Amino acid sequence: MRKLAALALAVASTGLFAAGNGATATSTGEVKIHVVSPVAVWAKQAMEFGNVLINDENAPAKVIMGTDSQISYDTNCQAMTGRGRSSAAEFELRRDKDFPVSIQTTGTLTGGLAFDPTAFTNDYSGGHHGHHDHESIVKEKFHVGATVNIPAEYRAWGRQTGSISVTVAYL
Repeated sequence: MRKLAALALAVASTGLFAAGNGATATSTGEVKIHVVSPVAVWAKQAMEFGNVLINDENAPAKVIMGTDSQISYDTNCQAMTGRGRSSAAEFELRRDKDFPVSIQTTGTLTGGLAFDPTAFTNDYSGGHHGHHDHESIVKEKFHVGATVNIPAEYRAWGRQTGSISVTVAYL
């Protein structure tokens, strides 16, 4: 009975197997690849806190820059009205739209100052709302804000400059 079932299966299934003479057979499959664009980021606009007046030099002060370029001040400092402009930093990112990214930010003020920007925030949403250069590449803008804590008895008055560093990486 087994021999008969095996013979029936072999005869019935000859159309199911690849054509060949028993010594060779050929089949075709697919090859796929997704070439991912390198992630890139460019600084487009500096972070500018403007002119900040300290009310009491014996007390610390805090200035917070929002990603929308709105600044808030604690009770020991204020903006010098009409003097200096404020803006969040702006960056442009290019990435493959199919892969999410993470954004890390650091910043320093030059000259070995006792304070650097901290508590960085960004308004990057990770959506696909940017400009498309290619069907899989998207360019997106995002803004970075930060907090500056000015220590009490800080005596290095004047304009302070530094740098902000944004690192973007695929997850």
